[in-house]
Amino acid sequence: MVSWILIQYLQLIFYENLLFFLIFLAFLWGGVAGKEIRRKREGQKEIGKKDIIGILQN
Repeated sequence: MVSWILIQYLQLIFYENLLFFLIFLAFLWGGVAGKEIRRKREGQKEIGKKDIIGILQN
């Protein structure tokens, strides 16, 4: 009984962390895609590592 409760608790923690990680990735991807769209409007071509680091810092 106790081990079943422990397993359920660990699964809950794992899925919650997975959900937060997926949300984080979605926001990061959205930021990169937004920069890419702005670049295309301004006529620049590629996105670099500096841009991704800049998104993370903002």
